[in-house]
Amino acid sequence: YMKDVGLWIDSSDFPKYGKNKLSRKSDQWSFKLNGPGQRFQFLQNANCEVVHIWGGYSPKVNDQSWMNLMREWFQQHCTTVSIIGDCHYRVSIPKVKIITPMPNPANKKNTDSVGIKQLTKEQQAKNKEIREVRSRVERVFGILDTKFAALSKPFAEGDEQQNNLVKYACAVLNFEKK
Repeated sequence: YMKDVGLWIDSSDFPKYGKNKLSRKSDQWSFKLNGPGQRFQFLQNANCEVVHIWGGYSPKVNDQSWMNLMREWFQQHCTTVSIIGDCHYRVSIPKVKIITPMPNPANKKNTDSVGIKQLTKEQQAKNKEIREVRSRVERVFGILDTKFAALSKPFAEGDEQQNNLVKYACAVLNFEKK
C-alpha cells in the first residue's frame, strides 16, 4: 500500500526570540522547542519538494486539531492522492486517504483494548514501513535548519519576516532539486 503514497505531511516549530520574557502558558510557547516559536505545516511530495506550507501559527495548536480545521482544503485538493503522517494526523476526512501508524493498544484509554498489550506482527511491520517512508519528511527540516541558520536560532525580526524566511527557504530547496 505504500506505493500509493504521494504526499508526506508533518509540522515543525521554528524558534522566536523572547524565551526569558514569556510564560509557558503563552500561545507562543512551544514545548518542542522549550521556548517561544511558530509552527508550520509542510506538505511534501516523494522528491522531498515542499508542495504547500501553512503557518506560522501558535505551537499550542496540535496537528490533529489543525487537520480538522483544514479539512475543507484537503477535501478540495487531496482526494486523488494518499497522504502519510504520524499519529497526530489520525483524522477522518471524507474522500481523503491519510495513512498513519497503528497506535500501541496498551496506550489506549478506552475499554476496547482491555487485555491487548501489543500490536500484531502485521501491524508492527506496517508501522515499521510507515516510519521508514516518513523519515523523508524529517530530512527536509534538518536541511532547513542547517542551510538556513536563521531558522535554527531564536528569530527576533517578527512573525511576518520569519514566515517569509520559511517560505523562501523552501523555495530555494525546491529550486535546487530541479
